[in-house]
Formats: sequence, C-alpha cells, structure tokens
Amino acid sequence: MIATSIIQPMDMIKVRIQLAGEGAKGKAASPFAVAGQLIKNEGFFALYKGLSAGLLRQVRSLSCT
Repeated sequence: MIATSIIQPMDMIKVRIQLAGEGAKGKAASPFAVAGQLIKNEGFFALYKGLSAGLLRQVRSLSCT
C-alpha cells in the first residue's frame, strides 16, 4: 500500500500526458511541466486524486490471498 501511495503522483502525471495526446499539437509536454501545471491549477493534492481506488484495489487483492 505504501508503493501505491508513492506511485500515484507519477501515474496521475502519466495519465495527464496521455490525455493531452494530439491536443498538444506536436509539443511533447515534459512530466515536470505537467506536474507544475497540475499543482499550480489544482493544488498539490490533485496528484493524489484516485488514490482511494488504488488503495481499495490493494486491500482487496491482499485479502484474497
């Protein structure tokens, strides 16, 4: 569960880059630029949106084994 908490911000940045896709018009957005914009526009905790779903998945998979 600690790993999920650590990876979540990186996964959020990856998703934002993927969602930009062709809308970036040939400009490749760096992960640092995306993270900066995300924090500036939505706040630091926006990096952790969706964490509850990831943690729930971990709890469910750990309880089944």
